[in-house]
Amino acid sequence: MNAAVAVWGALTAPWWVFGALVVALWPRWRGEWRARLLGAHGGIRHGATWIHASSVGEVRAAAGLIAHLEGPILLTVETDTGLGVARGMAARAGGVTVAPAPWPHPWSVAPLWADAMPRRVVLIESATPWAVVAFSRLAGVPVVRVGARPPRWRLGRALLDWLVPVDLTLARGPEEALVLGVLAGDDLKDVAPADSVPWRWSRPFVAGLSTHEADEGALLSLAPGVGMLLAPRVPARSGEIAARARASGRTVMLRSAWTGGAIEVDVFVLDTLGELAGAVVGAKWALVGGGWSGGAHSPSDAVRARVPVCVGPDLGSNAGALRRARARVIATPAQFGVDSSPLDAAAAPSPPLRTLEALAGHLSITTPELAPRPWAWPLVPLWSVGWIARNLTRRAFAKRSPVPFVAVTSRDARGPGKTSTARAVAAHLALRGHRVGVLAHGAGRPDRRLGREGERDPLTALGDEGALFEADGHLVASGGRRGEAFADLLRRGATAVVADDADRGCGVQPSVIVHVRHPATPLARGPQPAGERRVGLAPPHLVVEWDDGSGWPKPTGNAAIRLTFGQWMLGGEPAPPPSEAAPWVDVHSRPSAPQVSGPVCRLAPHGPQVDLPDGLWATTQRGWMRLGAGSRGRTAWRRSTGTLDVGACRAIDELLLATRC
Repeated sequence: MNAAVAVWGALTAPWWVFGALVVALWPRWRGEWRARLLGAHGGIRHGATWIHASSVGEVRAAAGLIAHLEGPILLTVETDTGLGVARGMAARAGGVTVAPAPWPHPWSVAPLWADAMPRRVVLIESATPWAVVAFSRLAGVPVVRVGARPPRWRLGRALLDWLVPVDLTLARGPEEALVLGVLAGDDLKDVAPADSVPWRWSRPFVAGLSTHEADEGALLSLAPGVGMLLAPRVPARSGEIAARARASGRTVMLRSAWTGGAIEVDVFVLDTLGELAGAVVGAKWALVGGGWSGGAHSPSDAVRARVPVCVGPDLGSNAGALRRARARVIATPAQFGVDSSPLDAAAAPSPPLRTLEALAGHLSITTPELAPRPWAWPLVPLWSVGWIARNLTRRAFAKRSPVPFVAVTSRDARGPGKTSTARAVAAHLALRGHRVGVLAHGAGRPDRRLGREGERDPLTALGDEGALFEADGHLVASGGRRGEAFADLLRRGATAVVADDADRGCGVQPSVIVHVRHPATPLARGPQPAGERRVGLAPPHLVVEWDDGSGWPKPTGNAAIRLTFGQWMLGGEPAPPPSEAAPWVDVHSRPSAPQVSGPVCRLAPHGPQVDLPDGLWATTQRGWMRLGAGSRGRTAWRRSTGTLDVGACRAIDELLLATRC
């Protein structure tokens, strides 16, 4: 798979260059060019269900599905308006990572795929991410299209199937299934959770949903006296609609100008995105726009709110959904207000059982790991030779340790839990009566001098990893010269030494080498230089699997280290859990622990202490240590502890006994 992606990327390199120009010139994409062009995004957990949506409507449908799915979710969205709605939804749902859709090229998709390692890909309605589907074909990952509807033009379906072949297509309802010749699924927009809005009406009101000029004219022709909510299909037309409503003698207010209190005007124009689902709640009835302008739009917002629906005669591709909503068809705008008989509301929507049942049968057990940098494959042989030569030289000149020396390593450079394992090993040796000294790499230190605990600020002297070990009560030495740091620990009375990220070497032969592996990355490939696994490391004495609590993939029977969480803290005092909407401070590119949802503020792993904007934030203990003094008092964190199982503890004791340490 890696070779195929590398060749594919090399042959289509001009397409990636063209994408770079498009992203650079398109103002709305330029702000997130790293995510769109390089696939750079943090916080994605292995084994995600990758859901792809085009814009706001598809995001709404995805919300109806996400509410019933288990496990991590990666939601990619093409438009910037859809991204805004998706991020608001993810902040409320939890467990959902939202990312801009990457440019359709292997160099852009590969980094996101390597982090997500999806077990299935779900396409919403007519979304066509052909590069993502091509990756799925190479990896053997099932692709399912849900909420499919008949295309507007004759060759649309054949072209779509040719560009984006899928394993299963589920139509939006029985009517659409007959036209498409596929299985019937559910209309996901009908079951998406309705959002609440901060306003209320002081009198009865009717709603116009996704309206065009003809729809607005029909509504404004009604007799005054009833409040009217108008949500134009194109929000940029809001000013034009407001002027037209004022010309009819009505009072008007734009949503963006609303400052609070009950709505008492005649016409309230929704000139924002993402609020329509909640705004229609409580309406007497709703007119779905487009019925006199080329095809009616979806009635899903009205269906979720149990609001009766009427529509113009052109039902378009939403005919089945409108029939299920019991919509009354109005022949012409002039006849709109003639029939005053009550309308029928649609039945309450039920969970998407047919869609969920079909998705359950399309789930891969594992996903082959992919190099996140396929463009760097020509460098792999040179990198491998240099890495092997360096490690052979280190082992040839290494000295025997006079005290028990446990080195924690990993061939996975993408955060498999090395520091947590080293902390657990140090705690185990301390229980055996040792005065434990720890060799820390010193990430986040501003200089490379030898740092000790108790000297200066812990982060400045030891780095964020060393600060964690100091908080555990161990002797700590941190710096670029690890041989000097090892000798310093012995001089200060350490009777056992633990090295975190020990592949860097210190000139001393370890007594025990503990290799940490995440079961989701069995080949343990890291990001340098093309995602290939580190080579040349000494064979480990013990392999420990990292269990991050996600439940996937299942451990393979090796010794394990499990992650547990303690009490939430605010600053230095115990506190209740923060709100799910609290922004998250992310120190790592891909945290493995379950996180609080919400916006993410990313800190460079090796940067200085930073101050955050005002407000409540949430992070890990390691992230909290990297904050400036002014930000720590308003940032919630909780201690995460890695615990070795009994088998791992017994194996370490036996190995140390065998080496007479």
